[in-house]
Amino acid sequence: MKTRDKILRVALKRFNEKGIQDVSQRDIAGELKISVGNLNYHFPTTNDIIYALSLQLIDAINKEIQNIIKSRTPNSLIAFHRMMYSTFTIQLKFKFMFNKRYAEIVTTIPEIQDYTQKTFANHFAHGIQIFQHLVSEGFLEKHILPDLNGFIFSQNMLATYWQQELAIFQPQLSDEEKVEQAISVAFLPYKPYLTEKGKTTLMPLLKKLKHYKKS
Repeated sequence: MKTRDKILRVALKRFNEKGIQDVSQRDIAGELKISVGNLNYHFPTTNDIIYALSLQLIDAINKEIQNIIKSRTPNSLIAFHRMMYSTFTIQLKFKFMFNKRYAEIVTTIPEIQDYTQKTFANHFAHGIQIFQHLVSEGFLEKHILPDLNGFIFSQNMLATYWQQELAIFQPQLSDEEKVEQAISVAFLPYKPYLTEKGKTTLMPLLKKLKHYKKS
């Protein structure tokens, strides 16, 4: 493994464990047993490391979206559910990005904000395409189509902040349970638009929501 890749691997682990505010370049270099100067050769600042990790995150999600766009599976709704599950799992792998300081990270590093905005524009266009396909295959009622813009915006908001919600209210859940909980919540708004074919296909895939822990 190249030094650059090793730095990103260790940085991701450290950031996930402690948060970016409590991890220095010296910490990362120390775990790798390399000099800070060697680390700086690859990443002059911590923000450069964060930016590189954010590209890894977005590229991994983009691959999942492209897979469903290009797939020829017999059931596009199952493929869409699988894509959502994979996307949420990828987000959890990069949880330091989404816990506590997501907006701060994105807005204080212009390259990340610009790339994130452009990425969502592409995801928005792909989302329209996916939903139209689900309608044409009889999984969703066509009356969802006039509401697609707002629907996709709300889904993006949920996909961006679900980890903070669970960190506050359900920290006891395992990573797998967190993904299952988030997926079940994400698909709740689909219910009024599901055809009978859609209900039969989707509902068995969703886990029963876990209640908030009682005090």
